[in-house]
Amino acid sequence: MALPPPLPSVDSHHLAVRSPASHAVLAKKKRSTHTKRCKPRPSPSAATSVAKPTTTTTKAATTHKTTSTPAPAPAPATTTKAASSAPSSTPNNSGSTGGGGKVGIAWPQDDDKALAFFKTDQTTRLYTWSPWIPPKATELGFQGVPMLWGEKQVSDFARIVVEGYAHAALGFNEPNQQGQSDMTPQRGAQLWQQYMQPLKAKGYTLISPAPTNAPSGKTWLKDFMAACQGCTIDAIAVHIYGTDPQAFIDYLSDMHATFGKPIWVTEYACENFSGGAQCSEDQVWNWMTTTKTFMDNTSWVAAYFAFGAMYDMGNVNPLNQLLGSNGQPTSLGCLFVDEMVKHLPPSIKHLLTLRNPNVLPSPPLAKLNALFTRTSQDAKRKNAETGWLVLATCTLLSANRPASIGHLYRFVTRPDVNEPNSRINVAHAVNKAALMRESALKSTIFVGVPRVILSLAELHRALDDDVKQALRSHSRRLATPGNIESTIERGKALWNSIYTPHADKLHDKLGAYHPDFISFIIQSYGTVLSPLPGGTRTFHDESGPVDPDQGNLSRPLGSVVGIATLRAESRVGPQLTSHTFGLLKARYLEGLSAEDAWLSSDEGTEWVLRTVDEILDVISSEDQEDEVKVKL
Repeated sequence: MALPPPLPSVDSHHLAVRSPASHAVLAKKKRSTHTKRCKPRPSPSAATSVAKPTTTTTKAATTHKTTSTPAPAPAPATTTKAASSAPSSTPNNSGSTGGGGKVGIAWPQDDDKALAFFKTDQTTRLYTWSPWIPPKATELGFQGVPMLWGEKQVSDFARIVVEGYAHAALGFNEPNQQGQSDMTPQRGAQLWQQYMQPLKAKGYTLISPAPTNAPSGKTWLKDFMAACQGCTIDAIAVHIYGTDPQAFIDYLSDMHATFGKPIWVTEYACENFSGGAQCSEDQVWNWMTTTKTFMDNTSWVAAYFAFGAMYDMGNVNPLNQLLGSNGQPTSLGCLFVDEMVKHLPPSIKHLLTLRNPNVLPSPPLAKLNALFTRTSQDAKRKNAETGWLVLATCTLLSANRPASIGHLYRFVTRPDVNEPNSRINVAHAVNKAALMRESALKSTIFVGVPRVILSLAELHRALDDDVKQALRSHSRRLATPGNIESTIERGKALWNSIYTPHADKLHDKLGAYHPDFISFIIQSYGTVLSPLPGGTRTFHDESGPVDPDQGNLSRPLGSVVGIATLRAESRVGPQLTSHTFGLLKARYLEGLSAEDAWLSSDEGTEWVLRTVDEILDVISSEDQEDEVKVKL
């Protein structure tokens, strides 16, 4: 294929953000928390600033700020003998035909609350220009990708990046660039063999060093591949800065044709480093939509990370900024992290960022752990652990803290939440996941579908693979001519159990508001809120794929769902009172377990309310209520 037009030379460019000096200072400051070691690009006047080089061409200027990309999909890795720069005859195409899972976040600041807004179904990986993976990123469901930035990080990298720490690792940051990792290809090969290559035997996907898109960058990478005898390179990392989306596409195509491997675009932005006019807002949006569409639909692009999820863009065009000063994605950030918005007109995209559209962030992990430990131990002393798991799930869901739901699952399935391999046996883990899943489903009656979707998605993301496989996958609630009558009778029975002696009066009152309203409620009670026929499960039970009663909650626990969701919803006093009475009335049912009998007692019902309040007090202290301000 014909080579694309030459990209501007940027051999003397770039940001201090990733300079060894500034990086080392930040690394020292944050070492105890394992957070990002690379601060946002400093402004040109910063003392440690390295001026970004000016470029000489006009097609697509390159700059760099490493971005993480999803680890390439499993494909045979190529081990270089004297690694050739020629395309492989059977290239390792580890991308996907769609964009899901390709979007990554390059995250240089220590801001857990802001990070929560960047986790969507589209965002998979995260890196920090360092070996460190923020604990919050793992909690949110990101796959952290450590980087060996350069020689000054080798000791930290060797100490931190061990077997099981991550699934992929990134090579050196712009090794052809003065002021960045700045090393010869031969020195790069030595460091790779010493620090990166051993990770292959530990299950890592190894991503090449990421040179600039100056001509010297491609040359450096070819020389590195030739020098790195016996090195495994699973994918090629690139940085691209420019103003022409087609030049971007041509450059990626050339790099893929040259090296025959999947591509990770770990930094890119609409930025002119040639000294000419910068991209306008319309050009930035066109750049983003055009490049994203290409990468989402190109199988050999495995991952991409836009430059701009930071508060200070330094000497990069601020119109590329993905993170607003309020800690939430800008309208461009929303486009980057959620492909659905790319089909909307710009004015509508702006409007959708107003009125707090994002879920609320989870409290810090340490705070959540302390809360869960305190309340679960109290529940254990009262033999009410099932009630605790149900109310905790429903409270977090109703308070719109989906990420906290995922951590709750990890908490109840691991004696040590900091040790992923400490999980309890699969049968007990399946039971707890099923109880949480059923609690979330029943919450739909009280808080509606949207919040349940968000929380179930986070729970599903947190589940271990063997637990997912063992959870029930067929519906027990599908309406058929044979079960509709029994479902309605079950709904009526639950209605009467909760609202007697006012059941008939309330039925007629709601029916007067809308004749279909009460029918909908009764059917929902029978389908979702009431226990399914058969046995029920509790906190310490085991479960598996053949368990016919997996996750089934008792009648009193259904009332706990109602109390927790309505208490967290707030300002629905009459409904909360009704379901509180519903729990108290459950004491008169026959065959109650000891836990259900206590929960429906005065003491137990008070404990439910107080425990919900305790959870709400902790998580509400973390609220960020500032609205997103967007220029229309």
